[in-house]
Amino acid sequence: MQILIVQPHMFPGGAEKAIVYLSHCLKKMGNRVSVATLSVQVRGLPSIAREIEYITPGEQIYPKRGLFSNSSDVLKTFLMETKKLHEVVVERVEDYDVINPHVFPSYWATVGMEPIVWTCNEVLGPYDKTRALYGSSLIFRSIFELVKGIDSLIVSRFVHKILTNSPYNNSLIERRYGRKPILALPGVDVEFFQQDVPDAKEKVGLSGRFVMLQVGALLRRKRHDIGIKVLKKLKSEVPHVSLLIVGSGPLKKELEDEAKRLRVRSDVKILSDITEDELRLVYKASDVLLFPVIDQTFGLVPFEALASGTPVIVSENAGCAKIIERESLGMVVKSEVEAFYNAVLSIIRGKSDVENMLIAAKNYIRKHLTWEKFAEAHMRAFTEICDLAGWC
Repeated sequence: MQILIVQPHMFPGGAEKAIVYLSHCLKKMGNRVSVATLSVQVRGLPSIAREIEYITPGEQIYPKRGLFSNSSDVLKTFLMETKKLHEVVVERVEDYDVINPHVFPSYWATVGMEPIVWTCNEVLGPYDKTRALYGSSLIFRSIFELVKGIDSLIVSRFVHKILTNSPYNNSLIERRYGRKPILALPGVDVEFFQQDVPDAKEKVGLSGRFVMLQVGALLRRKRHDIGIKVLKKLKSEVPHVSLLIVGSGPLKKELEDEAKRLRVRSDVKILSDITEDELRLVYKASDVLLFPVIDQTFGLVPFEALASGTPVIVSENAGCAKIIERESLGMVVKSEVEAFYNAVLSIIRGKSDVENMLIAAKNYIRKHLTWEKFAEAHMRAFTEICDLAGWC
């Protein structure tokens, strides 16, 4: 089968990592797979990202840096990216049996093409770079409600099948679009993350420290500020504690300023633009992962940490929290400083059954969270839609 995956940009991120492994596994099944995108940044993605056939504009268009400050800026960027992505796809669409758009606005850019199997990581919402504007601008909120209505119409008329990455997002899709998606849980490369990394703490310059870790884009909903405040509270009881933050984004200076204000700047390290090998290193160097997100439909990071042998404390707002709590793979708490502080303290004092959590986690990941299963779910959807409508 000839499969065209469509994604606005390919850069280090959870959705992009999933596309890399999806492409790799589908190709191993004997399919031809290409990724249509406006820009490609392979550093920070798994090394197999270099093997993908990318289709890009003659001059790549990179994502906007920083937050959006006004409605006009958002609309211009959205319309330009949708138009350019459509142009990239429409030139090659006849060469493929199935079109598989992922993150918004990729499924808008494929309107009128068929068959469309949409992999929905999140329903359309004011996330990340537009969240602050949504809260402060009545004009933007009004425009967004209009766009949301158009979005529902596009999904209803032009998307033939939907896959999603979490039970939480499954319910959001059913409520928003009235459609029942196919569940395709993302995977974790256990063999990669469980590899031993000798002297990991020493290699990141934190030898002899108790290391807390946060991984994710430096955006408001990731709540990296909670880690800094937990660090401050712990210092009186655990002087040798440090916080390692891995990610890039517009809030870097704000987080550095917060650490200075709380007088813990020397105990906070922020690492950006790291490779997948370096990510494994920081997981191995850490004693606990904090994942205090406000909202996230799933979250690969906690499972990567668990595969690396690092215990996790996860916000109840994360899509992966139900799995982690139900299977006793880690600790699930409110996205509040006090809750995370108490959970970290229980690990330090040996009051949490970390060893059994890690054993259960590795067993669960090996059984349920593999990239092969993720690709197989996609392949079933592609085959079903082709057979049903006779497109392929």
